[in-house]
Amino acid sequence: MAVKRAKQTAKQKSSKNATPIFLILDDDAQRKQIENDLTKEGFRVHPYFTAREFLLDRVAKNNGVVIAGYRLREVNGVELIEQLKSDGINLPVILLTGHADVPKIVKAEIPNFIVNPTDVDIFLEAIDRAIEGEHFTDSELHDAFKRLTNRELEIVEAICEGQSSREVGQNLGISTKTVEAHRARIMDKTRANDVGELVRLRRAWKG
Repeated sequence: MAVKRAKQTAKQKSSKNATPIFLILDDDAQRKQIENDLTKEGFRVHPYFTAREFLLDRVAKNNGVVIAGYRLREVNGVELIEQLKSDGINLPVILLTGHADVPKIVKAEIPNFIVNPTDVDIFLEAIDRAIEGEHFTDSELHDAFKRLTNRELEIVEAICEGQSSREVGQNLGISTKTVEAHRARIMDKTRANDVGELVRLRRAWKG
């Protein structure tokens, strides 16, 4: 159910793509791939190996979007966000993470994260969301959750509290394998592209 990227005029697209992207990843291959993909889309990408390298760079930080790995060396993604706030740098941050770290990021209430990204469109949607915000209609939210069973709703709540599948299973008295099966059905029914979107949907839903 990712927010559809509205068609933009050439002027609007040019303006948006002028936004600097500060890409912080210590995986050389992944960083170069993302840099190439976003450069082809017209973005100005500033690549960094560590958060400290980015923080020490004298490049202007009053405009742009940060894309950073959660498991960075020296300063991790969450610590980077805290440091930016401490330094008075008001830049939106998109964290890239694996499934195992989702509970930690959810507990830290990071609003914008991507799980195991593989498609440039996912980055483009996340950048749009970081720049403009994300808005779900009442009908989208209703459609996302009306299909879920009571048990599935329980599991959604647990996920949004930052519980891992193992913890959910222990608390509900079911196996981790059963939790994973429920999670797969939840993602299918809500049409959420990843756990990050599911969490954002639930936080927006008033049900």
